[in-house]
Amino acid sequence: MLQGNQTSRISLVITTPNLNANGKLLQRVMRPRTPIPQVTPSAAGGVQLEWHEKGVDLELHVTAPYQWELWFRDLQDPISQPVSLELTDDFSELKRPIALLTTR
Repeated sequence: MLQGNQTSRISLVITTPNLNANGKLLQRVMRPRTPIPQVTPSAAGGVQLEWHEKGVDLELHVTAPYQWELWFRDLQDPISQPVSLELTDDFSELKRPIALLTTR
């Protein structure tokens, strides 16, 4: 129960190192026609980047500088299996989802 001056809103703050890491990630993987992701702060000071369009579900959550959690599914491919893994500095797993977002 909330008392006095409390509200149900929680203020989330993105840490500067996590914000910088996401900026560098986007510079490396985005193409001129890649849609802009939805950006959501996380409770731990991280950032979640999300794309849910063109039959692609792609989520990247920065958990620490240079440490991401990736979740991807191609909804237009009936035999596609969801991909869930951790990334550090190898972004090769992002090539296919970014290409799909860019070219569909």
